[in-house]
Amino acid sequence: MKKFVALAVALAAALILGATVAVAAPAEHLEWPVEFTLTGGDPADAMPAVCNQLEDDLVVEGTGSAHLILHGNGFTLVINGTAEDSDGGTYVFNYHAAGNFNPATSELIFSDHFHLVGNGAANQIKTFFVVKVAFSESGDPIIDAHPLRGDPLWDMNLVLEENEDNVRCDPV
Repeated sequence: MKKFVALAVALAAALILGATVAVAAPAEHLEWPVEFTLTGGDPADAMPAVCNQLEDDLVVEGTGSAHLILHGNGFTLVINGTAEDSDGGTYVFNYHAAGNFNPATSELIFSDHFHLVGNGAANQIKTFFVVKVAFSESGDPIIDAHPLRGDPLWDMNLVLEENEDNVRCDPV
């Protein structure tokens, strides 16, 4: 997930430093394959994608297709695919991220959502957070994260105390 936040910060920085994205310009579409492995257990035990919403010995492997659309002052990323767990359960998953830059305020709002649904023990794994990136007068990023259900690759210092039971379950 850090790669998508980095993309969002890079997009915001490019816009702030003078690169412009014409609102009327056609959207650019990019696609690529995605694979992930999500394992159960204590998030403190290993990185990345150790999910304490799963049984300790459960492993979920997924494949899908990512679709990135760059538009106006932002982007939308959607990843859809299928997954199977080590006990034979099958799933579909959806990942959605969106970022929009406001040139008037030099702020970027980034949202992230992952949902895994199926007939196995990993059914209904969900994560969600929103990040606001602003820039100081010196150009340093100021990141304000509001995780509602955590994310596996975030710096754990950004995760709110009350959400520690739901961290690290977004593997893409």
